[in-house]
Amino acid sequence: ISSRRFPFYHRLLDIMEAQYGRSTETVTTDKGGDDDASDESDEETNVVDDIFDKNMNLKKFCPVLLRICASSRQKEDVSRAMTIAFDTYNKMVQYGQKPSVHTFEMLYTCVINYLEHYPNEDKSAFLERVYNPAKEYGISRGELVGRHKQSKLTLS
Repeated sequence: ISSRRFPFYHRLLDIMEAQYGRSTETVTTDKGGDDDASDESDEETNVVDDIFDKNMNLKKFCPVLLRICASSRQKEDVSRAMTIAFDTYNKMVQYGQKPSVHTFEMLYTCVINYLEHYPNEDKSAFLERVYNPAKEYGISRGELVGRHKQSKLTLS
């Protein structure tokens, strides 16, 4: 992400990476206690779980996080970005936030960015992860593809 074009997004991603490393894998957090004690005091958490547990303003934060993920185009970032985007979508639904066409557009963009770097993956399976839930909210494949093409034109 260009820090000049998206300074807030770039800063937010830097903060997330500094806090959790470059992985959205499960992170173990030490809850205290001495080092000789059993690991029962350690708790496993996921980056997205932790964000949602902090009672953030989800209606404002989720679109920003999805936009950051969709803007990640480097090979070393696209897998992580796609994981964060789908985790965010799942939490939105879990917390009763209705996904918009923008939500699915960002998920679609994440999948496309991933497939550009990993063309041997099962394209249809990844795209169905976006198309099927979008259909449940009345959003067609054509609308997602069209919006994606239009956004690529406006960013160029």
